[in-house]
Amino acid sequence: MDKKIHIYKYCAFDQFALENLKNIQLWCNHYEVFNDPFECWCIKKTGIPDPINEWDRFDHIAKTWGFTSGHDVSMEDLFEYCSEFVHQYSMRVSQYVDSARITCFSQRPDNLLMWSHYANGLRGFCIEFDINKLLYNVHQHAEVHEVEYSEVPPVIDTMIYEVAKDQVWYNEIAIEETETEIKYLNKTEAKKWIPQYQTALKEAQELLYQLYRKMLCYKPLNCEYEEEIRLVLHSELNDRVGEPYPYCKEAIKSIIIGEKASDFDIQNIIKVLELLGLDIPIKKAIRFQDKFEVQVHLSES
Repeated sequence: MDKKIHIYKYCAFDQFALENLKNIQLWCNHYEVFNDPFECWCIKKTGIPDPINEWDRFDHIAKTWGFTSGHDVSMEDLFEYCSEFVHQYSMRVSQYVDSARITCFSQRPDNLLMWSHYANGLRGFCIEFDINKLLYNVHQHAEVHEVEYSEVPPVIDTMIYEVAKDQVWYNEIAIEETETEIKYLNKTEAKKWIPQYQTALKEAQELLYQLYRKMLCYKPLNCEYEEEIRLVLHSELNDRVGEPYPYCKEAIKSIIIGEKASDFDIQNIIKVLELLGLDIPIKKAIRFQDKFEVQVHLSES
């Protein structure tokens, strides 16, 4: 994603949201919990492609393997290389998606529909986060992705996925072994291969990153109003339950309270902030008088 610094979590004033804030954590859910029936929906292409009938796939796999084009590798060699990935336990796209736990943000604090749909019609609140500080977690790795919106589901080639993962593994090992040979066996002439391995590794990692985004961060075009950013972590649990993602409290930059929030809810969130020792701006989201928009400014209270 591009260099956005702050993202916004819209919440209703319920016990669940307040407990998460009090515990300095975000709750990350399995995609099946979400309302969108097309969540993490994609078209999968499987198996080894026939170069006569599926040349584009065949060519793409050859290039991912490290060849300039599919013309540079024989069908027999590519089939032999790919055959180890055809086994049912090797096709891990479904497992990767199933392991994901996701929590969602928006790019703006003044999104009218987000205030309507996720913050109880301006009766809720919104947490402003610093992305970099949010991701600083020594115990649990997470990534932030910008959601892409499309008229049709993305296409995932499971064979490309497997070959790309194999190339990441191969080039990481090659770099490590080459550096060991240089250091301990004085094979200085091997230095010339390291840039080649590094380039191949970077290309495979970038391809995997694109595939991950397609698996987890594509939504129907009519959801575009959400301007969504996703934090994704991966779970080792098999029962699809959600997981907390703890973060440092310094990641919270402000709290924005909807103008229709009750005094009781406002006092509750102020107590939580005091309990956490957070001296941060409290802002208010209010309706314009002369247009159907929301504006955010510092609270007078």
